[in-house]
Amino acid sequence: MTGFWRILKWATLGVAIAALLLAYPVSIAVSHRLPSGIPSDLPEGVWADARIGAAIELLETEMDDRGWASARHSWHPQARLTAMPAFQSGLTDVVSEFARRRAELANASRPDRDLMLASGLLAQAISEEAESRIRAAIEAMRRFDGLKARAVLSDLSRDDLFAQEISLYSDLLNSSAEDLARMSRTGSRAPVSPARTEIYFRVLGRIYAIGALLKASEAISITEPGYRSAFAAAQTALSQALKPRPLIVSNPAPGTFSLGGDDVVVLAFLVGQTHTQLEALNTLIAGTPSSGSLPLVQKS
Repeated sequence: MTGFWRILKWATLGVAIAALLLAYPVSIAVSHRLPSGIPSDLPEGVWADARIGAAIELLETEMDDRGWASARHSWHPQARLTAMPAFQSGLTDVVSEFARRRAELANASRPDRDLMLASGLLAQAISEEAESRIRAAIEAMRRFDGLKARAVLSDLSRDDLFAQEISLYSDLLNSSAEDLARMSRTGSRAPVSPARTEIYFRVLGRIYAIGALLKASEAISITEPGYRSAFAAAQTALSQALKPRPLIVSNPAPGTFSLGGDDVVVLAFLVGQTHTQLEALNTLIAGTPSSGSLPLVQKS
């Protein structure tokens, strides 16, 4: 009986040690949290400018619900992640450029100071200072929305602003397609590549933010024939492009076998489809010619 208790004691100790050793890796995996799809309920608050409100709520939701990975201390499980901070960087890419574009449109004589401040802060939202910079950017955007609500500042009409925003989203997708094409041609072919994962999920973060801002534009009163169907097609394309979530982002060498296919090429195709839909929407509402096809991501 003594031998049995000795074995039980050592077995219990072994299980406890194994649990301690596995606790941190498991906590890293559990801390990886990305939104399941483009939010359908933004903006929830009452805003003078629905897209400014959606941008604010996007940032607040990310920080309050999922946490900002790049702001974590080195010991925090989220600080060990690659995909989640890259996704959030893609989100801030879009909101920063959105704020900058809107700042330039808000005042005929000079860019709006609050929105330019927000854009600059979001562009620097990295390291442990990221959260404080994002909070400051949110406050700057809130000031802009408050002034607009009180009619203190002038702005373009809602429809004119929307046309400019669609053009911006198209440009951002074009930049994302170039990033994917470059990675496909010259990136590492190793089975696991942190650099490849970072670029891939940064593009997904851009798609997510563009989809949320576009969704907040549903109340636009454009009456051109075909507008509603073009708008719905762009939303569908963005939702489809956000779906792929590979555990390991693959980019095999041309002619080699890959069990999961080529994730980079698949995402590049979906980004291309989305860009096409946004360009169609852009042409319809602004009368601008298509900027042409995206850079091709080739396997050979």
